[in-house]
Amino acid sequence: MKITVNKKAVGSRIKQIRMNKGYTLEAFGKLFNASKGNVQQWENGVSLPNKERLASISKIADTTVNELLYGSIDEFLDNNLVSILEYQTGNKVSSNEEYSIARLQFKKWLEDRYITLENINYIYDYIDQNNATWNPWNIDIEYLKTMENIRVNMQKETYKLVELIEMLTEKDRKQLTKKIISKLKTYQLSDSDKKYIQSLENNNN
Repeated sequence: MKITVNKKAVGSRIKQIRMNKGYTLEAFGKLFNASKGNVQQWENGVSLPNKERLASISKIADTTVNELLYGSIDEFLDNNLVSILEYQTGNKVSSNEEYSIARLQFKKWLEDRYITLENINYIYDYIDQNNATWNPWNIDIEYLKTMENIRVNMQKETYKLVELIEMLTEKDRKQLTKKIISKLKTYQLSDSDKKYIQSLENNNN
C-alpha cells in the first residue's frame, strides 16, 4: 500500500527551511543541483524532491526525512488513517464518531508498539504482523458513554467536596491535607505526581 504525503505541507516546510537559512530560490536550488523552477514546484506542493534531495534538505535543516515528509503523527494520520483502517478491516469508516474512536485506538496501538514518526513508513508491515491484535471496530460504544458519564459525575462530586472542605477551619484543612497526602504516598505514582504531592506537602507545613 502506498503512503500518502501532503505535498503542500512538505512544500511549506521546505520553504520555511529555505527562508530560515536565508537562501533565494536559485541559491537554494544550487545546493541540490536543482533549478529555481524545481524549488518553486516543491514549495508550491506540485512535486516532491527525490530521495537524495530530501535527505540533503533534511540534513541542512537538522531534521529527519520523515519529519520533513510527514510533519507529525497527527498529520500522517490525517492523510492515511482512512486507507489504513480499510486495509486492516476491509470496511469503510461509516461515521465521524467511528473515525474519531478508531483514531484514538490506533494512536494507542502505535504507542504500545513504539511506532514513531521515524518508522511509521513501515506501518503496513506492522499491521500485517499484528493483524489479529488490533481491531478498531470492536468497541463498545455504550461502555465509552458510561465512562464519560462517570467522568462528568466525578467532576460534579469533586466540586461538592471542595465546598465541604471550604467549610472547615484552616487548622482542620491542614490536618485533612496531611491525611490525604499520607494516603497518596502509598500509591504507585509517576515522578511528576510525586513532585506535585511534595510541593503540596511543603506548602501545607
